[in-house]
Amino acid sequence: MQYEAEFTSLSRYAPHYVITQEEKCHRFLRGLRDQLRLALAPFDINEFSVLVERARRIEVKARVIAITPQEAKDSEEVVTVILSISNKFGRVLFDSGASHSFISEEFFSDLSVETACFTPTLYVKMPTGDSLPANRMFLINLNIQGYKFPT
Repeated sequence: MQYEAEFTSLSRYAPHYVITQEEKCHRFLRGLRDQLRLALAPFDINEFSVLVERARRIEVKARVIAITPQEAKDSEEVVTVILSISNKFGRVLFDSGASHSFISEEFFSDLSVETACFTPTLYVKMPTGDSLPANRMFLINLNIQGYKFPT
């Protein structure tokens, strides 16, 4: 994150503004772009390294999976499976290189699964060129052969 490097470099010239972790976080947060600041402000993070890491995570753009079935079959990073959730089956593509995972709302429409809203809204670019907004997450935990994938 370029801003973090500049912030750290410039803070050497005004150390009295960043004496405590809390002050450093407050000043860093004030300098972030609106989208990042609004996403991070509610968490009241007072540890600089934690704040920087969360800002980096939000900044990461979602990698959209737009590959053919043959490419998925040939890839070592991508696994396709049929998954059962509450006795409803669906085809799932797991990509170990993806930063985010997306589930169709249609798949979960008749399940009683708790959701939570998040900001900022992610816009997922589809292979057709359309962009779909994603601002809800399903609060489920996947456990596949002992490997846990929390939301």
